Amino acid sequence: MRARTRAGERPGVSNGSRWDRSARRRGDLMGAGKVLLVDDDRFMRMLATAALRPLGCEIVEAVDGEEALSAAAEHRPDVVLLDVVLPKLDGFEVLERLRAMPELAETSIIMVTTAGLPAEIQHGAEGGADGYVVKPFDHAELRAKVAELLER
Repeated sequence: MRARTRAGERPGVSNGSRWDRSARRRGDLMGAGKVLLVDDDRFMRMLATAALRPLGCEIVEAVDGEEALSAAAEHRPDVVLLDVVLPKLDGFEVLERLRAMPELAETSIIMVTTAGLPAEIQHGAEGGADGYVVKPFDHAELRAKVAELLER
């Protein structure tokens, strides 16, 4: 399995940069929670990681649907950012399987896609998604949505 953890040098800890220290002084870092980031596009994973880093949460990555299911079972994230178009299993299939896992019943899931088609959004909502983000996403908007779900 290629699931990776990112949040500075240690899981759940900011990387100690000047920006992170400044944010910590302002009280912007939550320092808690785990996010599973599922996207086959390395660049999009990097952008999402950069957007979420100020939250101080642990970030686990997966690059396809099968890896997402394994990582979710192993890491038990608080929030999953789930791309719709994935290799092996698409995001809707992963959503359905995650919702069928009792140990992940409280996990919040945000669907992420390049198309914001109403039928696709409805399909995600009917499958149990807690939100929807369209790429390219605004860093502040993504961070706010994830922060809200982490606080639940």
